[in-house]
Amino acid sequence: MPSPVFPFGATRTPTIAGGLDIVRTLVDLVPAPAHLPCVTQVAKTCHNCLILLKNTYPSTPDRVTEVINDIAPLTSEVNAGAEEEMMGFVSNFPSWSWLSSSSFPTSTEIRLVIGKLLAIAILKKVAIDNNAIRTLRSLLRQKTENSISIGQINQALGKIKNQVNKRFINLVELSAVSSNNQQLVFNSAVNSKLSNSLSSVREHERMAVCGDRCLGLQELNLTATKLLSQAEQGSPDDLAVLLCICIGLGWKLGKQTPLITSETRNGYLAWINPMTGWIYVDLSHVLKDLSKKAEPGHIESTLLLKRPLPQSVAALLGNAYRQNNQLQVVGDLTVHKKTSRKKLSLESAHHSSSLANLLASIRGAALATIGRRDVSAFACLGFELLNKSDLHYISPRLGEIWQGCSSIYQSIGLGPAMPANQKFDITRIGSRVTPASTWIQEIFNEVSAQVDTQRCGKRYTLDGLIAHHNAYTRYVSLFMHMSVGGRHKKEINFDSAMWVPNRPFALIEEKPLSLTKGRTPIPIPASLNEQIRLWCAHIQTLSRRLGKVHALGATETSKRVRAIIQNENAQLLFSLDKDGFAQAVSTERMFAGLAQNLNRDFGRHFLTDQLLDIGVSFEDVQDWLRHFSNGTSSHLSTSDRDAFGYIQRLSFGIDRVLANLSIHPKAGLSKAAPK
Repeated sequence: MPSPVFPFGATRTPTIAGGLDIVRTLVDLVPAPAHLPCVTQVAKTCHNCLILLKNTYPSTPDRVTEVINDIAPLTSEVNAGAEEEMMGFVSNFPSWSWLSSSSFPTSTEIRLVIGKLLAIAILKKVAIDNNAIRTLRSLLRQKTENSISIGQINQALGKIKNQVNKRFINLVELSAVSSNNQQLVFNSAVNSKLSNSLSSVREHERMAVCGDRCLGLQELNLTATKLLSQAEQGSPDDLAVLLCICIGLGWKLGKQTPLITSETRNGYLAWINPMTGWIYVDLSHVLKDLSKKAEPGHIESTLLLKRPLPQSVAALLGNAYRQNNQLQVVGDLTVHKKTSRKKLSLESAHHSSSLANLLASIRGAALATIGRRDVSAFACLGFELLNKSDLHYISPRLGEIWQGCSSIYQSIGLGPAMPANQKFDITRIGSRVTPASTWIQEIFNEVSAQVDTQRCGKRYTLDGLIAHHNAYTRYVSLFMHMSVGGRHKKEINFDSAMWVPNRPFALIEEKPLSLTKGRTPIPIPASLNEQIRLWCAHIQTLSRRLGKVHALGATETSKRVRAIIQNENAQLLFSLDKDGFAQAVSTERMFAGLAQNLNRDFGRHFLTDQLLDIGVSFEDVQDWLRHFSNGTSSHLSTSDRDAFGYIQRLSFGIDRVLANLSIHPKAGLSKAAPK
């Protein structure tokens, strides 16, 4: 009986000039068994997929073209090998197995995905993603076997394609700002680490901050003080560890961080200026989803994060660099090869504490010292402390981050931070569409003036009533939309059954997939409560006057007003058409004049920073934004925040911001609201 095992002996490497180097390029890209079965077929498949990618995306980096040219000679071999040679190796080498298979899909769509996976591996100098290959092959097999529906397969394939395409596009964009492949590999690693920390599904990482595996503040203080003492006595390894603590990228990436005597990145996303003692991180790629600044009325902001080193550490680094200006990266300071799993051989640290635990402990120390999650996240690059959506709205000042860094360093025994170039840097980092206070004031002054101009006298007409009401509706809509942090919608809609005068809070319905199932309690500040009462008084007077001028829509509008006053389900705000019929308030009509170019969710951007500036806690502001993340939201048991008094605290804060801007409730047709 013949043996089922295929007898293989010598390597089937093609005998061509430079064959070993060419095969090595292919094997580095797609891991293979030692005897290289079907190497020609694998080369042909990779070559075809990469050619398709290059033709589809002309901006594909040149490094991919070099690999295409390198493996091209292998594709000319006639002997492709027998598939039986892969028997027994499929599970350990899934990518090589599939790429050598005669059943490899001919679909352009699938081959393009494979081409992107190959390009990602080439640019990052790693092997192709075997997990993605396994998933793709499994889905296609299920499609052939009809074991799952076409809809499920298309959904799963679409998800994989989107993920791979996003990774590929990120690398293409990074390659455009990287001077060489070494920079690209480092930038890609930095971008991936920070992007992963922003992921909305990283619940365990958020919950691990201040967890049992991290050093407590006192233990961290003793450990950092000991490391500083040893560094001052001439230990370069301990200096490298202290630098990695301050950088916030972990041990492996921290050692790769370049030392550049410049404030410009020179192709790197992160670097240290050893002469000034400042750390720079370019967040423009990590936060590329942030809306672009469009108008002069938006505040000036940056995505280049500048953080100081402790003066003690900066002095040691500066001395080392002056003595040896050939130092290129932090890792050049190290003598012994350490890994992040290496235990800390320090009497001040717990016997089970590792280097990774030490570096991760800075996040808990930042949160305990600074208090504000947003400033803490920027100060230590601990974006696990935030919800990704928060970064679209918050924009702390660089001066606040500097103060936060200085507080952290002093709390862990490293002393004060390097002094800033100016007394207090007011430049903000983050959101690029936060309107300036002056712009908001100008808009409300303009709308208020229009209401006064259109005000009706004792002898009024239908046209005069409509003009005044629509102008007043615009003022009230902007007031409410800003006060509650309204989102971008086509219509401004507040349910009168939920927004009742003299109540401490109302319910706003949005995003039914959230933890609150769409209904979220929103505080009603005293100023907003007064504005709602003035609006109710106004529409009652309006209803009577429409009847007196015999407007065609008087009856229908009166029914609408009656429903609002009786707190029935009806839209609280409405405008009037030329015949006096009530209409929904459109954002197109509301955002006119000076507000024409204002982002439609301006209140969420503007009030977030204003509330934080006057001392409202970040967790309260996060709740007001309706952002929920396990480990950061106060609604969940994993948060250490007491939510008692949330309504009162936010109400007081919003009232204070409005008063500072001289934005007050305004009366319409009725000069006083009924009590």
